[in-house]
Amino acid sequence: MINKVPVLLLWIMFVFGAVKPGMAQPSTVENPLIIYGMGETEQFYRYDDGVWELLPTGDFASATVSPTGEYVAKVVINPSSEPQAEIIDPLSLEIHLLNLADGSEREIAVQPDAIATTGDGSINRGIVRSTPVWAPDGRAFAWTEQDYPAQGGARLLVYDLDRDETRILDDALPFMNLSANGLPAFFSWGIGGIVVFTNNPVDFVDTFRRYDPHDGLLQTLRMPENDDFSDFWFPFLGPWWLPDEQDQRPHTALIVPVLGNGEFYYVDWETGEVDWITRRIALVSATNSQSSLRFMWSFYHRFTDPVESLFQLQTADGASVLTWDDYLGTDDLRSLENIVLSPSGQAAAYIQDGNLMLWRDQHSEQLALPPDFRIAGLQWGTPVWQLGEDYPPDSIG
Repeated sequence: MINKVPVLLLWIMFVFGAVKPGMAQPSTVENPLIIYGMGETEQFYRYDDGVWELLPTGDFASATVSPTGEYVAKVVINPSSEPQAEIIDPLSLEIHLLNLADGSEREIAVQPDAIATTGDGSINRGIVRSTPVWAPDGRAFAWTEQDYPAQGGARLLVYDLDRDETRILDDALPFMNLSANGLPAFFSWGIGGIVVFTNNPVDFVDTFRRYDPHDGLLQTLRMPENDDFSDFWFPFLGPWWLPDEQDQRPHTALIVPVLGNGEFYYVDWETGEVDWITRRIALVSATNSQSSLRFMWSFYHRFTDPVESLFQLQTADGASVLTWDDYLGTDDLRSLENIVLSPSGQAAAYIQDGNLMLWRDQHSEQLALPPDFRIAGLQWGTPVWQLGEDYPPDSIG
């Protein structure tokens, strides 16, 4: 059994104003901000032309908004388990697609007809599913799933909006050790395709598996097993693809944050190289990376002395305009989800101490949230990570 899960989300505009419940319409200016949080229930709001607009998402257990802000892929509770809604059985979850332009909703992945509720209220002969991840262009999304009780392996699936078609990319995905129900849930979709982390609980082999969204499995990389690297390759975020211009190796590299030792690794698909990252990393606008603001992270790893973990918002020429040394007011590295850049890269929104802040025109301002609403996450535009400058030589131990 799992509790209701918060999700992450999408896009922003600038000024603030009143709240207006209603149907979302396409924006004529940069993709507007969509925030997620708690009101009377879990809710999404969109910020457009100075107005907060409540999106018609209905009830859901988790949800992700497409990069274009047009659709929501939401995980909902199967009607047969509605009486158990306070604590959601993972076997009761289905995936629906919501069109924000007209409010229409369609079922994408449902529970089988053979699903059964046992005497103690639990569900049997169902399917466990992850929260979907979107393709960069917003025209498809992927998820992992497995039968319960488990049979064989898990599956990786893709739904294509243009073709209204679901494809199984892998029907023998290894299960996960130390994952709820054994479901592989660390995966992402970026410029190089879909990448899934697995650590098969049978032989405990840690791998990253790379997929073409049309052709299926392209490559499997086994992570090193020696004293020089992590012996626990469990990601705590990401993994993140590096954009084309990085190191002249387009579409082939990942940044992998590893939970085992809190370090970051560089994974090169072309050469099979896995190495520590000894450079800062920066989040920039994917569509305007050269002139974008940069969210720079100087993170601690075994090479830095003294210990350093610092967040900075910088201009495109490297001048610092904001600095944090406390994970944006929390103790959780997932607070990296709490800062976003506008599609043009000329403004940044971030959550600090429960408040929504906007940096633009050389200063920060606090944006008024909808009444009785507690913000949990946001996203704006389509950002990418880059490798930043090297650490100074005298800080490398």
